[in-house]
Amino acid sequence: MNKLSRKVRFIKVIFYECIRFAKPVVGFLDKFVKPLKAICFSIINQVFLRIVLAIIFSFLIVLFVSWLEKIPINNNIFKEILSIIKVDNIEAFSILALALLYVFETGERRQKTIYEAWQVIDNAAAAKVETSYARITALQDLNRYGVSLKGLDVPKADLEKINLSKAELPEADLKKAILKGAKLQRANLREAKLKRANLREAKLQRAKLQRANLREAELQRAKLQRANLREAELQRAKLQEAKLQRAGLYKAKLEEAELQRAKLQGANLRVAKLQGANLEEANLQEAELRKAELQGADLQGADLQGADLQVANLQGANLQGAKLQGAKLQGAKLQGASLQGASLQRANIEEAEVENAQFGNNQGISEETRAKLIQEGAIFSDAPG
Repeated sequence: MNKLSRKVRFIKVIFYECIRFAKPVVGFLDKFVKPLKAICFSIINQVFLRIVLAIIFSFLIVLFVSWLEKIPINNNIFKEILSIIKVDNIEAFSILALALLYVFETGERRQKTIYEAWQVIDNAAAAKVETSYARITALQDLNRYGVSLKGLDVPKADLEKINLSKAELPEADLKKAILKGAKLQRANLREAKLKRANLREAKLQRAKLQRANLREAELQRAKLQRANLREAELQRAKLQEAKLQRAGLYKAKLEEAELQRAKLQGANLRVAKLQGANLEEANLQEAELRKAELQGADLQGADLQGADLQVANLQGANLQGAKLQGAKLQGAKLQGASLQGASLQRANIEEAEVENAQFGNNQGISEETRAKLIQEGAIFSDAPG
């Protein structure tokens, strides 16, 4: 047992010494012998030459071991090593030729896999096949090899639960595609066409979706934390219970979108268009909504604590029972909005435009603020008389 341990320890020493010696050699080659490397790789790409090279390298290794055996060695360390790699045990080294051949063929195998994957995708598209498990595998293989999928044309394709995390998919055509449960974390989907696509429960954390077309897309319970949706088109999109914490929605178009119970804490919704959107019971704590267009939006029971609503347009919006504690409302347009039962502690409501806004049973409004709001045209349903 001790003898075996010594052998293993000796091999480790030699292995680490080889690595230490190889590092500067590799650095030298990278710096001064790049043309030679290109020539070597072109030679390796020839099938016959690969076989010859593998045999030559294996022969040289065997020759070197045989030569070592003939040298009288007094050093115990080298004796131990030679007892393992002597010619009598050379059958153990015969796999070197096959191993080297396998390494030399890596580039060709990669190219062949990529070519075959594109063939599968093209054939499925030509046959107008919507459900193809071979296509899913092909797309995953291409992504694994780092192949760009820019402009991919697979409308209506069934890609449920596909794994395309970190994929390059800018300008891809995925209209009406089924991507339910798909893994698209950090994927690049800039300007992608995803109109009416099914992305329910899809994982899109940190995905790049700038200017993507997601009109009427199904994104219920989708995970979009920190996703970049700048200027994305999300009109009438279904985003119920979607997770959009810290998502970038600057200038996003969300008219009539369904965002009930969506989680939008800390999201950037500056200058976003949310006219007629349903945000009932949505969580918008600390969200940035400066200059957002929220006319006629339903924010009943929404959590807007600490939200920035400066200069936002909330005309005719439903804010009944909303939590507006600490919200910034300077210059906000609240004409005709319904705020009955809304909590307004520490919210500077007196700095908003409140003509014909409906108040009543509100917490956090002092008598002085109440009088000022009435003077500016606000209507209190619980006013005396």
